[in-house]
Amino acid sequence: MRFEKPKKTEYRLFSIEVDGYGALIDTWIQERAFERSLDLKLIPWLKDYRIIKRNVRLNRSIIDYLLRRGDEETYLELKSAVQRIDGHASYPDAPSIRARRQLRDLIRYVEDGAGR
Repeated sequence: MRFEKPKKTEYRLFSIEVDGYGALIDTWIQERAFERSLDLKLIPWLKDYRIIKRNVRLNRSIIDYLLRRGDEETYLELKSAVQRIDGHASYPDAPSIRARRQLRDLIRYVEDGAGR
């Protein structure tokens, strides 16, 4: 697997460091890192899942991934936590209408009994 994004400019900002803590800010790298971690079974609670589809519609939202384990399907949205509160990563650091809609659609999906 090639882990390099095609360049449009000579330079690219992909992470930042503040007060000794780093954060990836390039979502392309985050997605590739997640996919590779899933393939290598490095995430214990997702070790039996595989990616079925990327950028899948759920109600009014687009969710990053639809995963499958056996007959079970699970939606998964990647989020970055670049805000720290009392030394812990926190999300959202910048609330957005899109993120609120995604959360509402995911909650509605569970409340309607899907995913059980």
